[in-house]
Amino acid sequence: MSIKPGFSKDEEQLLKQIAASVIPPSTERSLPGADDEEVFQRLYSNTTDALNSLLNAFHELLESEGGISAASHWKAEKFNDWISNQIESWPAQSHVFFKLFFPLIIRAYYKDERVHKAYNRRPGPPFPEGYELSDEDWGLLEEVRGRPSLYKSCD
Repeated sequence: MSIKPGFSKDEEQLLKQIAASVIPPSTERSLPGADDEEVFQRLYSNTTDALNSLLNAFHELLESEGGISAASHWKAEKFNDWISNQIESWPAQSHVFFKLFFPLIIRAYYKDERVHKAYNRRPGPPFPEGYELSDEDWGLLEEVRGRPSLYKSCD
C-alpha cells in the first residue's frame, strides 16, 4: 500500500528502510519498527503539508547517489554504511532531509498505541490527567538546569 498516490514504490521502500534504521522493531518488547504500516500512515496523515518539502529534499539527497531508483537497489551492506554515516552526522552535519524526516518519524512512532502500552502509558496525550513521575526522574533534569540561559535578558 502506497503512503500517497503518486509516491513511487522505490520512494516508499527507501523511506521505510530509513525509518526502520532510526527505530528498528523490538522483538524483546513486541514493538513495531518505525517502518510499520500504521506508523507510516500516521507519518503521512500528520505531515501532509511537509511532504512535498520532504520528498524534494529526499530526491536532492539521493541525486549524488544516482537517484532513488539506484538507491532502492543497493545491497544491504551499502545501505547500512550509507545510513550509518547519515545518522552519525545528525544533526550538525546532516542533510536537510534528515532534519525533516527524523523528527516526523519519531513523532509518528511515539504516538502509536502499542508503544504507549509497552511503556505502561495510556495512549493519547498526557493531559489533562498527566502522569505520575517518581522522584528519581527529576534527576534527569540536572544537566539541563546547569546549562546557561538560551534566551536574551530583557534588561
